[in-house]
Amino acid sequence: MATQEKNRTAGAKTDIVVYASPEQYASFPAVFRTDSELVLAFMVQDLAPLRAAGRHPHYQDASASKWAVSHDHGFNWESCDQPLRVGRILDVACASPQMRHRGVVKHYAGAPLRDGGLVTLTGGRERPGYSFLEHRSIGVASVEGGRTPGLLRTYEVNGFGPFDNLACYSVVRTSDGALLAAGYAVYNPAGSARQKETVVFLQSADEGRSWGYLSHIAGSVPQLP
Repeated sequence: MATQEKNRTAGAKTDIVVYASPEQYASFPAVFRTDSELVLAFMVQDLAPLRAAGRHPHYQDASASKWAVSHDHGFNWESCDQPLRVGRILDVACASPQMRHRGVVKHYAGAPLRDGGLVTLTGGRERPGYSFLEHRSIGVASVEGGRTPGLLRTYEVNGFGPFDNLACYSVVRTSDGALLAAGYAVYNPAGSARQKETVVFLQSADEGRSWGYLSHIAGSVPQLP
């Protein structure tokens, strides 16, 4: 837990340590603002087994989900190992957060729903992908099976158009009220001996229950020779 003095100067910059352990590597954070708290979702890994195996912690070989909550606008935080019951989701700031689903660590990207819930999309290179709708919680999909009844609804995502999959890194709401997801996707162009990669956009008009291919950016990801 990080504890700060109550006497603060308006407009002054304050550095806050939310979580720190010399024996662990913390990474891939995402910040959620609700109508009653701030929530940070992130991953932690014990460094000793990674060092023994010569593995960099970026690859999340032995990671676990963790959460931290603040009720005073980010000045003081409490961390925990289970998804939190929270208020209505207002804003999401995702830096490609990672959570577990079916025992596998994957990237996620999320956005608030109109009813105060949260939609997150998996970003694994697989088919199908998954769209998670949860209410009054953040990250319950990372608990095997979404153990808390009534908090989580799961929908398969297969509408990738001509592409094989989608590694989703961002979900936003557009001016017409739809949800827009963007991420990397791979495909095999005709006559090509190798997979190509580009940026693909999916759209949902039903608050994340279904997603369909919208467009892509040709040649958007440089290819190595």
